[in-house]
Amino acid sequence: MLGRIKKEAILSQLMILLCLFGLCALPCYGGVIFEDNFDSQADWNTDLAKNGDGCYLPCSDAPANWSYYRETPGSGTWTNPVGSIRRVPGNLPDHTNGTGKAYIVYNQSHPVDNWPGDSILGKILLQDYPELYFRIWIRTQANWQSASSATSKVVRVSHYDGIGNVFENFSTGSQAPILLWFFGADYLGRGAHALGFRCSPQSSNYYCTAAGVPSYQLTDTLEAWGSGGPTGYFADTQWHRYDFRVKMNDPGSNNGVTEWWYDGVLMDHHTDVQFKASSGSSAAMGWNTFSIGGNSDNSYATQGDQWYAIDDVVVSTTPIPDNYVIGGGGADTTPPTAPRGIRIR
Repeated sequence: MLGRIKKEAILSQLMILLCLFGLCALPCYGGVIFEDNFDSQADWNTDLAKNGDGCYLPCSDAPANWSYYRETPGSGTWTNPVGSIRRVPGNLPDHTNGTGKAYIVYNQSHPVDNWPGDSILGKILLQDYPELYFRIWIRTQANWQSASSATSKVVRVSHYDGIGNVFENFSTGSQAPILLWFFGADYLGRGAHALGFRCSPQSSNYYCTAAGVPSYQLTDTLEAWGSGGPTGYFADTQWHRYDFRVKMNDPGSNNGVTEWWYDGVLMDHHTDVQFKASSGSSAAMGWNTFSIGGNSDNSYATQGDQWYAIDDVVVSTTPIPDNYVIGGGGADTTPPTAPRGIRIR
């Protein structure tokens, strides 16, 4: 036992020395389990070849180190890739170094159709985690439009049970619980944000109707950023940092946690979340799936096509320092596989 402790101490000191000299290939911050700044990625779906596709596990043509994707145009009349990895449109600067790449999402929406298009890039983690922290940077195109009460799904973290289609949700689906984050505009047209809660077991509790669930979990309520429209907040064409924390509850207990920050400012904080009901969910069930992008509900005032970019994605088991810089590659670089304790068919 003593020998093992000494060995671990030596390895820890060696890692510190490697980091000091800039020689560590993996992130030097020990809690990080996945990261991507997209700069080393090959251009992906720039030719629209995957528009209309949904690739879930096993997925051989997802971008390197990612596990699955879904690229569903909102209409056949638009010619932009709904999700792609490339330079920011117009060769605008990415967040990392100005000349790199990002994940570009086109919100292809229609004033009549609800949730018409979709663009998701997802990662299956290697095990269930009771608590996760994650960070993304986002900017939008100029002249962003959001119809009143419109929302776009941007990021989600969930538990995937490993059986069936990772995109199938609701009572017969394969993901629960889920935490969603949206941006958009409220009914007064003000820039707005929302958290969406989906609970476990999905067969009976997908919309979080179990006894004792706090009322805020029942609806995806848009909250105003302030008094102005979206272009004064998330859609001002500047890069903004979004940090999230999610902690699983004990089954039936209101002790789950959700928090998120906008440019370092705490925007929402709950410590009484009930993701898992008292029966039907394993106490060991944790978070094992993370994705960016999503579909939009009438995000554009009229039929239209507009983009936002996501860069510098980090997922960690511990709080991410403000000055954390992605080292490239990430610590979780094994091929897509099933998290421990579940199977994929």
